[in-house]
Amino acid sequence: MAIDRKKGLALLKKQLSDGALSMLSEQPKRQVLPTGIATLDHALGTGGLVRGQQVIFYGPPDGGKSALAYTAVGNLMMRDPDAMACIVDIERSASPDWLSKFGIDPSRTVIIKEPTIEESVNAFQQAMRSCAFDYIIIDSLGAVIRANDFDGKDGKGGDANKAQVGGAASVITRWVNKANAELVVLDKQELSGTEVIKPVIIFINQVRDNFNSMYGGLTMPGGHALRHMSKTIIRVTASNAANDRMFGTVNGKKMQVGTRVTCKIERNKNAPDGRLAGYDFCWEECPEHSFGIDSAAACYDLAVEYGVIEARGAWCHYGEEGDEYYVKANGRSAMIDVLRDNPEFMESVYAATMEEVERENEEVMEGTDA
Repeated sequence: MAIDRKKGLALLKKQLSDGALSMLSEQPKRQVLPTGIATLDHALGTGGLVRGQQVIFYGPPDGGKSALAYTAVGNLMMRDPDAMACIVDIERSASPDWLSKFGIDPSRTVIIKEPTIEESVNAFQQAMRSCAFDYIIIDSLGAVIRANDFDGKDGKGGDANKAQVGGAASVITRWVNKANAELVVLDKQELSGTEVIKPVIIFINQVRDNFNSMYGGLTMPGGHALRHMSKTIIRVTASNAANDRMFGTVNGKKMQVGTRVTCKIERNKNAPDGRLAGYDFCWEECPEHSFGIDSAAACYDLAVEYGVIEARGAWCHYGEEGDEYYVKANGRSAMIDVLRDNPEFMESVYAATMEEVERENEEVMEGTDA
């Protein structure tokens, strides 16, 4: 006697809540938000950050973690006039003048400031349920304080002498678990036919000494759940090497205005991890360099790697000579200037390069299946 599997599945679906059960074939295609930094989008293996996932940017001080997050937001806002972002500004560092430099529209950016981590978590949950944001950024976990340390058990003020090292880790665990639960709710709503906006959630974090290792070193604070729940973990490190430093003229004086930044994909649930991505970041506007992450240089480097731009001798070529979109420039710097000064041209080079990257990824997956 054959068992009626369809009848059993129908009964199971009836017993569960709406949207809880679905076939793998019914799962929606993942949506990706490009950061606009070609080398990083390539290293991520998906072409950018995936909606509905928790991401961590962490690393030493002044490594460019917030700058990376803000660049991703600014890139989306320039592409999508309806895009919105929410910043849980624990460090109190978000300002209109600073964020605008990254292309972020202040009129489409919500800032949440709460004194304690418990209040920040509750505000974050309400932001998730508003279904209004494409990015939600927590900047940063290293600055959180618990209500018990802030007000004390009697509400008359916390006692710093009783503060526990790592005491916020349990609340951070509840935060990432709650974020995951809210994303599950959005998944169910999407499967049931409701239109939702699943944000990319970015936790910005620092490093601390690794007390569990006899060899020392640095690790990420916040507890194990933070690492387990995150689909992507990127360590962001600014180079101190002399050859990686960028110098420019500020107020008539020559000084360092930027450096090379390296991103290591330490965890990736969407593609192979361990990949590296590099780019130049200039934190000071000057005649020699433009402010921010040099997306044009990153695009050029990846385009050359994949043959979209050909560097032959002293000249760089895009397309075939005689074509309508043929571009020729004398050297790397000249071609980067062309990319930087012509956004439409840069967009076409970026798109063509990412097509080659996607084709390579598909070939790798086909080889794996074989």
